[in-house]
Amino acid sequence: MKKILDFIKENNIICPAPARWDLLWVDIFNAHEEKWRDPKIRANCFPCVLGGSDADDKTKSSHFITSIKYFYGKYPCKRRLIEYFIFTNDCWHTETFEKLTEERR
Repeated sequence: MKKILDFIKENNIICPAPARWDLLWVDIFNAHEEKWRDPKIRANCFPCVLGGSDADDKTKSSHFITSIKYFYGKYPCKRRLIEYFIFTNDCWHTETFEKLTEERR
């Protein structure tokens, strides 16, 4: 898990592009079939695509990281798929250089 989080941080990743996030949610997490014990957890994992695409970057990042932690922790059998997705996906929503420079001033 640490390698995934380090990779996300080092590459200034906010979240996957919408179509890729949907692929992660549906095909890897199989989240529509998940038995959510708490609706708040589901809400905090739910991808910010379609109606949620106007969410700010902080919310998108939080939902993405929360979903990775949730499914990676709960389903060891999905870890290799999640790792493969993270390390091979080439469509990310990332922080721009200008924004990073501005925030570090």
